Amino acid sequence: MESIIKKAFEVALEAHKKQKRKATDIPYIVHPMEVTIILMKNGANEELIAAGLLHDVVEDTDVTIEEIEKKFGKKIAFLVQSVTEPTKLNKKLKKEDEKKTWKERKKHTIDSIKSVSKEVKMLSCADKLANISSMLEDYAIIFF
Repeated sequence: MESIIKKAFEVALEAHKKQKRKATDIPYIVHPMEVTIILMKNGANEELIAAGLLHDVVEDTDVTIEEIEKKFGKKIAFLVQSVTEPTKLNKKLKKEDEKKTWKERKKHTIDSIKSVSKEVKMLSCADKLANISSMLEDYAIIFF
């Protein structure tokens, strides 16, 4: 039986294959892998690790949350959905959300994380930590 982590890696790799990290030539898949490493170092289970690999596919590719659920089940789809901006899940919200500033959208994330499960918090924090690490690396390259 194929490992759910291997399957998630393959789906994420295919979904992000033509993408690069912001303003770099670094393949986008590096980011989900960094998130996954953070989760693994902190004792995440297989489903959470798979969600770490898949956490940006709905937000940044044509893959839908329904496809994630069909391939990986309700729990992994729920974890991915929990860290996906609402407008990426619901096209009706997109027009409303386009009026909001970045700060307003991020405030929604901060407000909602207070009441989510430990697994969702771990996934969200691993994503933020990986993003902050990348920004610090970029900052060091640009300014030093």
